[in-house]
Amino acid sequence: MGGSHGKVMSFHSENYADHYFRHRNGEIWLDRNDGSDLYRQDASFRLVPGLCDPRATSFESVNYPGHYMRHQNGLLFLHKADGSDLFKKDATFFIRGGGHGSHIESHNFPGYFVRHQNYRCSVAMSDGSPLFKADSTWWGSDALSGGGHGHGHSHGGHGHSHHH
Repeated sequence: MGGSHGKVMSFHSENYADHYFRHRNGEIWLDRNDGSDLYRQDASFRLVPGLCDPRATSFESVNYPGHYMRHQNGLLFLHKADGSDLFKKDATFFIRGGGHGSHIESHNFPGYFVRHQNYRCSVAMSDGSPLFKADSTWWGSDALSGGGHGHGHSHGGHGHSHHH
């Protein structure tokens, strides 16, 4: 899925269509889109070639350049890249799938996928349940930030409203 590198995107949850993952106080949370400029920026990430593997993807914050989504102790954070091998591995993911939502798999913990639980985003191994599948399915769209220019579409989804 190298074709998406360079794009700025936002990702909303399969089972909470108006909730996107965003950074808040250095942590990645699934929060409802409140339409604010801050939210739109916090929920927008530039997809760049993976820091430890260019075939994979890293998620760089739009409003904190040089800061990336990474996992630590199973939870997801937004941390400034420190150049270490561990950071590069923790901040690199494979985006799997496409048409029916995507799964975001950890590069250095194969089989661990980005999911939300109690609105906190983490990486976890699938337990095979329908809930896990829904909690770990993400729909990418053009960035809420409007490409990082501060103005843009304030509406969330793009025509596919899922009712469960």
